[in-house]
Amino acid sequence: GRRISFSSAGLGMGTFPKEANVCEPTINVALYFETCPSVQALEEVASKILEYERCSGIPVGTDGKNDWHFQQLSDIPVSKLVRTFQASGDEAIHALIEEHVNTDDLRNTMTTNTNTMVERDGLPWFELVRFVNTGKGKSAVVLRIDHTIGDGVAVVNIFENVATYADGTLMKELIPSSMSKKFQKKRSFWAGVVVMFFKLIVSFFRVLTLAATKFDDDYTFRRCVQKDMTYSGSRKQIIFPEIPLDFVKSLKNAQEVRGDKTTINDVMFAAVSQMLHDYSKAHNDPTLQKGAKLQSRVLMPVALPRPAVVNEINRTTSLSNRWVLLSVDIGVGITGAVERLKTITATTSKLKNSPIALVQNFVQSKVAPLLPVTVTRQTVYDTFIRHSMVLTNVPGPKKPAEFGGEEVDSCQLFFCNLIPNFNVLSYSGNIYCCLSIDSDA
Repeated sequence: GRRISFSSAGLGMGTFPKEANVCEPTINVALYFETCPSVQALEEVASKILEYERCSGIPVGTDGKNDWHFQQLSDIPVSKLVRTFQASGDEAIHALIEEHVNTDDLRNTMTTNTNTMVERDGLPWFELVRFVNTGKGKSAVVLRIDHTIGDGVAVVNIFENVATYADGTLMKELIPSSMSKKFQKKRSFWAGVVVMFFKLIVSFFRVLTLAATKFDDDYTFRRCVQKDMTYSGSRKQIIFPEIPLDFVKSLKNAQEVRGDKTTINDVMFAAVSQMLHDYSKAHNDPTLQKGAKLQSRVLMPVALPRPAVVNEINRTTSLSNRWVLLSVDIGVGITGAVERLKTITATTSKLKNSPIALVQNFVQSKVAPLLPVTVTRQTVYDTFIRHSMVLTNVPGPKKPAEFGGEEVDSCQLFFCNLIPNFNVLSYSGNIYCCLSIDSDA
């Protein structure tokens, strides 16, 4: 098979030191329904997903070497890629989903209906799990896909080809045009490399020293992230009430009236910042007295440009991991909501006009492969534990969609990580948020 990028290989061989005991990186997209799609319908979806090269094989290679590729599997039993569990009521369904997100890693074992663990021999690293609600409330289907196969944009690309709108048409180009413009803007950087030389040097220094920067201040929420921490194996998926997209847009527009060119992402960042501020305030946290000087950073995944999907062959080989993590201070210590959004807008605008994402990608793809794998893993670990959380934002369809022949009512994104992971997913006029966190910390 074709060699895969060091970013994908790193996810396959493990990005953290073994002693940190971090779980395998699994992206879980939960779709909720009034009527759960049938097994047969989901097996047809699974067959379409198998058309992708990375979804019909497993990654193989040598730790620390640039020989990783997807080894294609033969005679894949599609029926084993769709599993079914039952529970009564919304709370029981969520508890069951949470259990599977915590325990089934897609690489080695999976839970059966009798609550025993069996090997996943001969199966690719994805599956569709049905959670049928036998009582009141919604059923769910969770697409579980190992991060080695691809990033959030790759998962969106899969949905473009297996989900439909209500009229039966396939979804195309779910990634907003505004993101495409951002990608184009990044591509044009190299034409002005001489003008950007100083920014390039500064960005290179920041990337190389990020793992050695000061730890975030010890405010209340941050205390669940400790030096020398290990993954406990237990994560709660805390679901927030859905937020109407029009309401978020109204906040964005109100800020722009004040003269600040802001974005919906900035508003969501400010909302998360306000949440952490209020949580600390409720615990009478004296750290808040630092105000704007309180250091409270998140790691923000940023998607990078990738080749356009222009034909069927190109589509089946299009999945990849082209993203970097950027460090962003979200101003938890700031008191006023307007000032909070203004500060965050200024911070993200500075990032957009900086080459730091491209520099991070260069270091990640060209420098990291030259280092011992123990060094790269320790660098990732040291970077994560210095931050308060990972904040992920993935776009979804703007209008109602069908999956497996049934209309999707709502959705959530679940991802377990070493540090808390706040996930934002948009769908059909609403924004859905979930916080993955160690409840015992």
